Amino acid sequence: QIASLYSQIGKMYYESGEYDPETTLGRLCIAIKASFDRIAKHTEEIRQIKGTMRCPNCGEDIPLNSAFCGVCGTRIEQTAGFTPTAAAAKTCASCGAVVPEGSMFCTGCGQRQ
Repeated sequence: QIASLYSQIGKMYYESGEYDPETTLGRLCIAIKASFDRIAKHTEEIRQIKGTMRCPNCGEDIPLNSAFCGVCGTRIEQTAGFTPTAAAAKTCASCGAVVPEGSMFCTGCGQRQ
């Protein structure tokens, strides 16, 4: 229980953002932030390599240029028109768009699959 409380205190201190960078604790908090930043950068690089993006509603990775999230069905705003991705296993009976394997919703029209 003590270890858990110590961990909670440390997390609260870090998340407060009110640490002095000249102190040991402040330097550790800065190192944690730098690690989170590197993780976010690499995660985005992985998404680009895989040809995916993050759904703004549920956070799942979905194919680039999806008009709808295949997991939660949320409409995805795009700057360019919808283009189906090559890594799909079936087509939507409603609109004919390719639908990624395991998707519950069509990424082209949003129809439940």
